[in-house]
Amino acid sequence: DKWDVACESYRMNHPDTEVICADIREIKDFPEADIVFGSPPCQDLSHANNKRKMDTSLLEEFLRVAQIVKPEFWVTENVYYARHAYKKLGIPYQVINARDCGLPQNRKRIFGGKLPLILLPRVIQKTVPCITATEYKGCGKDKRRAARYFGRKILIDEAKFYQGFPAHYYFAGNPMEQY
Repeated sequence: DKWDVACESYRMNHPDTEVICADIREIKDFPEADIVFGSPPCQDLSHANNKRKMDTSLLEEFLRVAQIVKPEFWVTENVYYARHAYKKLGIPYQVINARDCGLPQNRKRIFGGKLPLILLPRVIQKTVPCITATEYKGCGKDKRRAARYFGRKILIDEAKFYQGFPAHYYFAGNPMEQY
């Protein structure tokens, strides 16, 4: 990542891991690895962004890294709408709903790459089924933000929970950056 707040958060939670805080396009050498996992930014690939340009340059940078490292497996994850970019670049993918992985949100994600994708549901173990915040408040499939139903902004610890982070996970930065 090149965002210093994200890099600091990762360093705090994974103190034995080397964190390189730089633009991936500027990094030329990579260590050997058996697996490379990445999640290029989704803003230009997201259906929620009305001004999206379907810019696949950072997804292509991930592919460059995979070609340089030549791992046994590589996996990239992104928003559901990015499937169009994955198709364009010839990346095989599978759709997984966060809800099926035990997270309390109805959120489709795509996982693609050089991985026996048929095995992916077994890699991501399904846990106890969860209901989403909107369903909890009796709102069914209403797509409006859950905060409206609770009558307040969702707290940072609640947001961490909805995203699947452990309760002890530390986020650097000010409150706006932590969301």
